[in-house]
Amino acid sequence: MSEEELDRRILEHLEPFTIILDIGCGDGHLVNALVAQKGCRVIGLDSSDHGFVEAKMAAHSHLVDCVECDACQIAFRDGHFEAVILRFSLHHIEETQAALKEIHRILAPGGKVLAGEWLVEKEDQPRDGCYRFTLAEIEQLLQEAAFHQVEIDQVETNIVLAIAVK
Repeated sequence: MSEEELDRRILEHLEPFTIILDIGCGDGHLVNALVAQKGCRVIGLDSSDHGFVEAKMAAHSHLVDCVECDACQIAFRDGHFEAVILRFSLHHIEETQAALKEIHRILAPGGKVLAGEWLVEKEDQPRDGCYRFTLAEIEQLLQEAAFHQVEIDQVETNIVLAIAVK
């Protein structure tokens, strides 16, 4: 239920954006939901083409593209996207700060980054697998990458949607 709720909240926060990048798109589930529900132009980016076969087969239209690319070196011009989504993918990026700075670069002024993540609830909790960040660390990472108006939407006790503006 929580992942569906996160998707619903992501979709809500994307008004009125129409040019969106989904980093860590995997099988394209969210990319295709964006196109179907909002009619957006969406690029799905992943560091591996593993899920792209499914993503491309599920693509609703010419409005979906899938690109194999490293999140620290995104092959789009400055200010190209109105919004960037990281749905349970930030914890997979080793150079988190470099990726967030690159996301800042490719976002248009006023654009938003939306990062859905599982949280480490306590500082001394093991940091493994998907549980890599505390709430304070996510906020700090976004601020250090020059984002402002950081807002935290608590989806569940251990899942948040962090939203920030360029």
